[in-house]
Order: sequence, then C-alpha cells, then structure tokens
Amino acid sequence: SGYCSLYLWGNFPAFEENAAIFLGAACVTCMFELCRNVFNMKQHYRHLNTFLVFYSLLNVFLIVSGVLLLVYDITISAYSVTMALLYLLEIAGYIAILYVSVIEVFVKKRIEFVWFIFEILFILSLILVIILLEVGKLEFNYRIHSYILSIGPIPQAIVPMIFLINRILSALKKKQREIVETKFIGEQKLLKERLRFSQQLHDDIGSTLSGVSMYSYMANNLMEQEQHQKAKESIQVIQRSANEMVDKLNDLVWSVNPNEGSLQQIFERLRQYGSDMCEAKGIRFSMQINEPLLQVPLTEEQRFELYLILKEAINNAVKYSHANSLNLALNKSGYDLLVTVEDNGEGFDVHNARQGNGLGNMKRRAEDIGALFSIGSAIGKGTILKLSLRITQ
Repeated sequence: SGYCSLYLWGNFPAFEENAAIFLGAACVTCMFELCRNVFNMKQHYRHLNTFLVFYSLLNVFLIVSGVLLLVYDITISAYSVTMALLYLLEIAGYIAILYVSVIEVFVKKRIEFVWFIFEILFILSLILVIILLEVGKLEFNYRIHSYILSIGPIPQAIVPMIFLINRILSALKKKQREIVETKFIGEQKLLKERLRFSQQLHDDIGSTLSGVSMYSYMANNLMEQEQHQKAKESIQVIQRSANEMVDKLNDLVWSVNPNEGSLQQIFERLRQYGSDMCEAKGIRFSMQINEPLLQVPLTEEQRFELYLILKEAINNAVKYSHANSLNLALNKSGYDLLVTVEDNGEGFDVHNARQGNGLGNMKRRAEDIGALFSIGSAIGKGTILKLSLRITQ
C-alpha cells in the first residue's frame, strides 16, 4: 500500500499519500472477511454478518472508485466523499467486530479472541487521530500522518498470525488430551475386562475345579475300599464337570473375541446350543428373528451376559419344563431390544418359586448390563422369559 501510494503521489501530487487509504481498504476488507469466518458470524451473529458482507461489497466498489478518481483526476470533492465513506464504513465494521470480540471473551469465555480486542482498539485509536488531523482539531503534520498510515496495517497482519498460531497450539493440546483420555479409557476397559475374566474364572471354573478335586479324592478312597460302583459314579461326575468346564471356557474365550460383537453371532451360537439340547429331549426348537436387529453392535459385557442369560433360560426350559416346544424370539419394542424364551411346558407358580435353577444369576446378569428381566408363568400354561435391553443405534 505504501509503495503504491508513493507511485500515485508521484504521478498525481494533488492527492498526496491519501492514495494509500484506498489500497489499505482492500486489506481491511480481507480482515473483515477473516473475522466473519473466525467468529462464525453467519451462524451466531447474523445481522452483523449481513452488515460485513454489505461492507465488503461496498468497500470493493469504493476502492475501485477511489483509484479511478485518482487516475482520471476527478474533482477533489468527489474524492473526499469517497474517502469519508471509507472511514465511516471502516469505523462501523471495526466497532461491530469489537462488539463480537467482547462478547466472545467476556461472555463466552473464549480468551483466544482477546487479541482482536487489542488490535481493534489500537486501529480505532489510529483512525481517530487521522480524523482529528484531517479536520484540523490537531495540528496537521505530514510525517505523523504518513507514519500512522504506515503502521496501521501492522496489527492487521500480526494479530491473525498470533491467532492462527494460538489455534494450532490449542488444537495440538486438545489432540494430546484426547490421546491421553483415549489411552486412559482403553486401560480402564482392559482392566474391567481382566476383572470380569478373573471373576468368571474364579466363580465358574474355580468352583468346578474344586468339585473335580473333591470327587477325585472320593473316587480314590472308594477304589481303595473296593467300592467300584460308587467310584464309577464319582468318575462320571468328574467327567460331566470337566465337560461343563470346557464349555464355560469356550464361552469365556468367545466373549472376548472382538470379531464376535453383534447379535448375529450370539444367536447363531444359541441356535446351535438350543438345537443340540432340545434334540436330546425330543423338544421342537424354533427361533423367530427380526433380521435387521442382528447387526446391532454390543459391548463385550453385554454380549457375554446376554448370551449366558439366554443359554441358562434354554437349559432350564429343557431340563425342568417338560415341554415339547421351545421358542426363542428377537424383536424391537421402541428403543429396546426384546428377547423372549417361551415354552409350552407345565409351568410353575412364579410367586412361590425358589430362586434356584439359575433365576437369581439371570436377574443379576440382567442388572449388570442395564436390562429389564421378567418371568411369566402359571401352572399348566408354560413359561415365558422376557429380557429388554436399551439400544443406542
């Protein structure tokens, strides 16, 4: 702007260094456009955004007009009016941005915008001094006037650079915090899975191993006492316990497999289990599945607990219901997954029933994953188990 001003001053001496005002106005327009985007005025300050858009368009027109006035040597009065309009528009624009900056800093607590407050107050001070010089309120001095015009663009160049550097540093710090938080969440999740895994090993596998150890000791004593039939019965208990332990270990390993995270894998596994169990007792096993729901992802805990609840429900129905038909269904009720296990067996009195046969375990597992668990039954009318689990997708 300064170099162009010197060139124009040399060719059109009547206008002196004021030619820089029109060229500097182009920089101001860019500054206002930057502020519109940085403050996201289109969304948060719509009226001011409209004003600055209008300013930018009018400013371009005035810049072109001012340069043409210089080149074609139009009257001083026309030039003065154009320059005055530029001053007024710039002052109005800067005040608008100052207002937004104050709101962002002191109301919304976005400290990074404090640089704009300092910059605009500095520029408005310079503009005020220039106006006072040109209207004669201050003794006019060409050197001071030129210095002010020269240093005016400096903050407009420095402040956006400071702001940009600050934004980059803030983004890097935010990314670093996200990495630390993600790592912490991952560690917490891993710790939770380890605790669940160890608890499951202790509760299920540990108790089964204790039973195997006890029956092994009994079988050994019975063999020494030549009570072969009782020793054989103990060995058969050991065999069943070992098979049960292998089954539990398979379930536990399956539950932590990251590739088995949807309902589809759960119900494929339950289909195989239910078919095998029911076939041995001559029970017809069926499944009614709302196919789109099979793609709903579940957490490892939800997957494992849901599978064990339904597996226990199928096991109880096969062993104790004396039914000839068993149905497993998956549907959706509002925002909830609704899973039912229903048989046509002899039923039982729900109010007087003991919490045996795994009912207590099923309720506890349902509570652990935030699911609603209920059993409906009556003597001679079969049994239906309902499990309702809230889904987010």
